Amino acid sequence: MKRLAIGVAGWQSMRMKQLEELSPAETQRLAMHKSNRLERSIAKIDGQFVTVSGWLTASLFALNAGGALTAIGAVDRLDSPGWSISIFAAGLVFAMLGATLIQHFLSLTSPQAETLLTFWRGAAATGQADWTYYQLEKASLVRVERWFWTAPAVGWVSGACFLVGGAVLALDEANPPPRHAATCNRLQARMLRTGDTAETSRKLFDSLKCQWQE
Repeated sequence: MKRLAIGVAGWQSMRMKQLEELSPAETQRLAMHKSNRLERSIAKIDGQFVTVSGWLTASLFALNAGGALTAIGAVDRLDSPGWSISIFAAGLVFAMLGATLIQHFLSLTSPQAETLLTFWRGAAATGQADWTYYQLEKASLVRVERWFWTAPAVGWVSGACFLVGGAVLALDEANPPPRHAATCNRLQARMLRTGDTAETSRKLFDSLKCQWQE
């Protein structure tokens, strides 16, 4: 998530004494710049960030749910369906967790950002600022921002679950389950013995992922 902390690098490094030494005119100029910048940041996060995050979360949820349903539908043809189903299920959990984290962080940062915006607007109007109050509010926001990385990290884990689950499912489908080996051998022997080439027998042979043995 884009940082909401206020100030360019030089301004953020200023100490309390330096802040208090700013003249009213300097405070007004700086406050106007900061309030405009913060307004743009809030608008971007409330619009673009929320929209993109919602779309990504929905996509991750749909992908993992689709993978799980595919694995469940093919359970009779898989040797170890529990692996792929469990991985896709974990992807669903991480997708929901990512959405929860995003909402949690937004619920914490939005009020703090609005508070800082009010502070800068007041400073721009009067040329006066309570810098102790500002430092406390900024420190509170920074403490929350420190954990922003967890939301996209959880999203990446959900995406990885879909990829790994898909690979496990593909490998499982590519190899006939050992428990069907005897059935495949009996079915092939019967087809050879009776000359049964009916479509029903062929479909059953294919559905079991049997390999024709020479």
